[in-house]
Amino acid sequence: MKNEDLEALWLEDGGSLNDAFIYDAISRLCKLSRLCLFNFTVGAKLGQAVKKLLHLERLFVLPAPSEDGNISTQHGNMLAVTETMRHVDELVWAIRFQDIQTIGEVDHIQMCPTKAKMYTGFTSNDAPDVNLWTLQRLETIVKRHLPRTKVRIMKLDTTAASRLAMSTL
Repeated sequence: MKNEDLEALWLEDGGSLNDAFIYDAISRLCKLSRLCLFNFTVGAKLGQAVKKLLHLERLFVLPAPSEDGNISTQHGNMLAVTETMRHVDELVWAIRFQDIQTIGEVDHIQMCPTKAKMYTGFTSNDAPDVNLWTLQRLETIVKRHLPRTKVRIMKLDTTAASRLAMSTL
């Protein structure tokens, strides 16, 4: 079996914000129908890789934990990914508890500005900081953009995320 014939792939503890090589390699897996990126850094090129995976049915992403504050950049990159995946049937975007900010009992994440069209059209009434998005509003916007995709954006601990990811594959 050649790598191009892979139908399911789980990548863990990898990726880089600037690593075009991994995304180029992923984009060549033309028969891939299920992809899990677990503890994986979401770089800017992931959207272009997903766009080329025409048989992709399910995508699970748990961005890598960020000690240097780049989680907002990963969230912005992930939002850009959603703009390229109209052909995907199911998206699970897992967010760690430690990446959530609760303000007035409402869960928010930091979102770094990207070239995503959805980002430029978003205005937040939830907080004075436009880069702070509620999870509910994020999910609503992504679902509106992907009406035929089952979208789940959820906060999870690593153990629960692992179980959910296994069910995705």
